[in-house]
Amino acid sequence: MNLERCGAGEKKEIPGRLYKKEIFSRMEVQPMERQNFALSLPKDIINKAKIVAIKKDTSLSNLIRQALEEIVEKDQGYDLAMKRHFEILEKGLNFNLKGNIPWTREDLHER
Repeated sequence: MNLERCGAGEKKEIPGRLYKKEIFSRMEVQPMERQNFALSLPKDIINKAKIVAIKKDTSLSNLIRQALEEIVEKDQGYDLAMKRHFEILEKGLNFNLKGNIPWTREDLHER
């Protein structure tokens, strides 16, 4: 309910208006600890990155954060895929041969 104070403690509803309490109760807040760090880059790269940030309607800091997040996600995805493949190799594949291999080495290497 959207209410606004009117005089001596009275409240009046204003349709469509959101107050801080409502906004924060509707938001999914995920606090993220931040840390500043120094980064040394060539000036021309910084200037070009600023232009990219402006085109994307974001800040340079946000642009760098997004790039780093992508790198970390790709690396984590690679590590996970590698772990899964090693688990498959360790377990082995079941071809339902029940210990009987119906081909010979010569059959496989026949020219």
